[in-house]
Amino acid sequence: MSERTIQIPACFHHPLWFNTNEITFEDTLDVHELAEIPFLLDILGEKRDSTYPEFDREAYINRFFECWRVEKEHISEAFSQRNRQVARPKMVLGIGWFITSIFWINGKKVDRLTHLKDDLSIFPIQPVNLNERLTFLIENPDHYQSFIQLAQVFEELEKKWVKAIHKKQHMDKK
Repeated sequence: MSERTIQIPACFHHPLWFNTNEITFEDTLDVHELAEIPFLLDILGEKRDSTYPEFDREAYINRFFECWRVEKEHISEAFSQRNRQVARPKMVLGIGWFITSIFWINGKKVDRLTHLKDDLSIFPIQPVNLNERLTFLIENPDHYQSFIQLAQVFEELEKKWVKAIHKKQHMDKK
């Protein structure tokens, strides 16, 4: 296994996720890297990196929901011990999974993090009051109330996604 380092495009610079101008990841690009480095697939797509094949985004959406369910337990434990320092990086990952999931569920790639409100506002599949809730999450990732909010928006998004899948399957049968 070898490591690879790439520059983060300016449109992905956001202090919550990237405090440097580059990221390093294992060249195998397995599920672990995709879960641990938010937006990696979309950053590679932005860089027009053809080294990696197109991925089944729907399978990764399921993976992000699974990762969230597991990580939610760890975050809950950290907050129950009043340990915001342990909860924060896990919350930041969870917020990244959520943002990626909402884009992919709506058939879009994450093109940038610089205009999230504008980009998310046009999506038909999204939780209620998404912009306000996401703003709160991004500004306060280490607050217990943010954890509650993130759990709620994940649950709402998953329900709406499942409903959309069933609706599409029903329409395809006709």
